[in-house]
Parts: sequence; C-alpha cells; structure tokens
Amino acid sequence: MLQFALYEGAVEFGCVYHHMAEKVDTGPIVAERLFPTRGLESVEQLKLRTMQEMIGLFHAIVATIAAGEPLPRASVAWARPPFTRKQLEALREIRLDMSKEEVARRVWAVTYPGFPGAELRFHGVLFLSEVPARDPLA
Repeated sequence: MLQFALYEGAVEFGCVYHHMAEKVDTGPIVAERLFPTRGLESVEQLKLRTMQEMIGLFHAIVATIAAGEPLPRASVAWARPPFTRKQLEALREIRLDMSKEEVARRVWAVTYPGFPGAELRFHGVLFLSEVPARDPLA
C-alpha cells in the first residue's frame, strides 16, 4: 500500500503485474517497474505516479502478447506478505504517547481525499485529522 511506503520513507516505489492467485498479491510476478519517490509527495500524488507507471507497463505487456510472445517472468518475488486493511486502520491511530514526528508521519501517510484521516480517541471522544480537498497536482 502506498501509505506504508510514505510512512516508512521509502526512496523508491513501484508497481507489478502478476498472475492472479487465491490470496491477494501472491501470484507469480510477470513484470515490475520501480521509480524514485519524491520526498514529501502525498498519497494522492504517489498514487497518480504509480498509475502512470502501470499504464506504461501495461502497454509493454500487451505488446508482448500481441507479438505472440510468452509473458515474461520477473526475476523478483514478493518480499513480504501484503499489507492488510487492519494494518492500515492501525496506522491511522494516533496515541497521546507518540512523538510529534510519529504523529506527523502517520497523518501524512494516511491523508487521502474522500477517506478518513488519522484519528485520536481521548476520553471517549473521537478527533479526526483534517483531510484536504482533492488537489493531486499541488
């Protein structure tokens, strides 16, 4: 998930095309395309860049199929289990014992227009971080 790449400060991100398997993100990888991240880009900006890379990779794979060639098999394999919705929900949680830097990383990583941002529960009251209006090119 994009959110974890941003949270962890990944210097590169990417996309893969893979064969479908019963479990999500476990099938053999056909092709992978990596690209450098740009520091403080938002979830929405990184998602847009990833989609652009996916389109380019899609064209390359379709050209391979159209030429009657077999699908490639990437030399990479899944490095870790896929992140889960439960892990993403845990990333949204802000606690009073967290450092200012940890709170900032979490808010940045989970802020995406149309979805709930980070949240803090204090004495039974829910506080939500502000999620800005959609502006993917800002």
